[in-house]
Order: sequence, then C-alpha cells, then structure tokens
Amino acid sequence: GREGGRERERERERERERERERERERERNSRHIFIRWIEYALGYCFQLAGTLKTIT
Repeated sequence: GREGGRERERERERERERERERERERERNSRHIFIRWIEYALGYCFQLAGTLKTIT
C-alpha cells in the first residue's frame, strides 16, 4: 500500500540527485577541456611567433 509508494518516491529522489551530480561532473569536465584547449592554443601561438621571429 502506502509504504511502497513512499519507497518509490525516495528512489525517484535518489535518481534525480544522481542525475544532478552527473550533470555537474560533465560541466566540470567540459570546462577543464576548454581551459586545456585555450592553453594549448596560446602555447601554439607563442611557438609560431617565436619561429617567425627567428626566420625574419
């Protein structure tokens, strides 16, 4: 009866929490990758600038 329903509600809440955590993880990871990409791009630009300076 009523107890089973309450148990199901708790399960649904737990699922929602897990989903939220997963979303947070994904956001953190994407931000990390984005920062990494920017650092890589900047390093590449500096390297390119350095090689151009030596050529000219």
